[in-house]
Amino acid sequence: MRHSIDPRQIALFDPDRESYSEVALDLLAKDWPGTFRNVILELMPVDLIQDRFHESMGRPTKELYSMCGLVFLMEFQDWTTEAAAAAYMFDQRVHFALNLGHDRLSMTTRTIERYRALFREEEASAVVMDRVTRRLVKELNVSTKRQRLDSTHVFSRMALFGRTRLMTTTIRRFLTQLRRHSPELFSAVPEELRQRHEAKNWEFGGGKDGRLSREQAGEDMLWLIRRFAEEAEVNSRTSFKDLVRVFEEQCEVREEKVAVRELVAAAAMQNPSDPDATRDGHKGAGYHVQVSETCGAENEVQLVVAAVPQTASENDQNAVGEVLERLDESGYKPETVLADGGYSSDRNHQTCAGREVDLIAPVNNGSRGREHVGLEAFELDQELRITRCPAGRTPVIASFDHKRGTGCASFETAWCTACEHRASCPAYRHHRKYRVKYDDKDVRLAGRRARFRTPECRAEYALRSGIEGTFSRGKAVTGLGHLRVRGRPAVFMAIYLKLAGLNILRALASARIRKRIADIMGGTWLHRQSQADDAMPFAVHCLPLAA
Repeated sequence: MRHSIDPRQIALFDPDRESYSEVALDLLAKDWPGTFRNVILELMPVDLIQDRFHESMGRPTKELYSMCGLVFLMEFQDWTTEAAAAAYMFDQRVHFALNLGHDRLSMTTRTIERYRALFREEEASAVVMDRVTRRLVKELNVSTKRQRLDSTHVFSRMALFGRTRLMTTTIRRFLTQLRRHSPELFSAVPEELRQRHEAKNWEFGGGKDGRLSREQAGEDMLWLIRRFAEEAEVNSRTSFKDLVRVFEEQCEVREEKVAVRELVAAAAMQNPSDPDATRDGHKGAGYHVQVSETCGAENEVQLVVAAVPQTASENDQNAVGEVLERLDESGYKPETVLADGGYSSDRNHQTCAGREVDLIAPVNNGSRGREHVGLEAFELDQELRITRCPAGRTPVIASFDHKRGTGCASFETAWCTACEHRASCPAYRHHRKYRVKYDDKDVRLAGRRARFRTPECRAEYALRSGIEGTFSRGKAVTGLGHLRVRGRPAVFMAIYLKLAGLNILRALASARIRKRIADIMGGTWLHRQSQADDAMPFAVHCLPLAA
């Protein structure tokens, strides 16, 4: 049976007034428990999970707002399940934040895990992130016109394997499940193969001294796949599917012999315990999250307004469109976005321009040297024709075809051969002239390079570095860098809730939110009641007893 108490409902007798001193109440008001209880608790996604419980039959559930709040706090404070259960029963700050009271509180880890599963199944964490952000943006009057975008790597709770260990671990997991569920089929596996993967003190890697080679592991995988591919009670199990996937990603069959692939895709499985995790070439296996936060100088505090969790193999260059779409849906469309060079592709600039967003990001030189002279060093007229080269020479012939989006300019050979910029200039010998060819993409690129060199643009771009502090605090305080869970649904849930919690911590630095909480908690009961009347028409009206 559902049991929920709307946090906006004002109690006739406030037990916290009797339980805490004025000094304690003042400290609670200034810290996260006061903000959580008075601003955030009512936003919990009870409407999403209450349908999982019967309206009137059965034993009453735990109070739903407090349970949703506990799941949120568990990620926000980076607690284990055991620590969350203990905090629910013994931590008075949690009692205040969740509006629990103090009488006969009990909690088990199994109950917490059940509610966490409901959060994952209903995808409630993204809803919590959205609701918390909307409320704080409104309460703090945060401007979202200027934002900064970046991504950070997130490790899930899984071991980091090399290729050989990945293959042998996958075999061992399959054999363990086969022995447990189909002992008669397990007995059909050659004893030599079983012994290779049952030893507890084996080593990984190729070579001598009894260590299992990568090629041998591949041969064992191929034998198991061929032997059990037609067994209906085996081929539908996750352990067998993982075996097939790892073999296809790591090995190939050449003339009936197994050969280990030299190169493996970044999206390949990294650990069978977390099949959704992929690899980033620089940062390793796991996930990452695209984060956009405000950076307006007029804001008292800055807030994360968009988060897009992804697997580690996904490229930052492909994330701009999705982040802007998420911002449009939330109503936080920016006018200016500051990002690093990883987002500075021409396609991203065109995407932002189509959405009337100004993307400011440094242009990567790629394979060019620093001394290379680009099109930005040439002078162009309004028709995009070259009128002057870096040495001050006027081209003999210059044209630009707007239909094709290509341009060309030719210079005298005598000028170019004697020019001091010859080694770094893009002009090349063509018959009796030196020619420079370019297209509309080169023109846009040159415009961005020239703009980024101006002092005004560099001063504006200096705000981008502030997002590194956001990631640093998120990892140090909320545990964003190394999560306690694995698997895509659990990882994405943790990311959303940790970033929402980071926004709450940011809000504590605001004088506006501190004043509001002080007004709510510091006034008389009648004052609190009068404030609630406008927001909750169902409030109980009564007067205090006369002295």
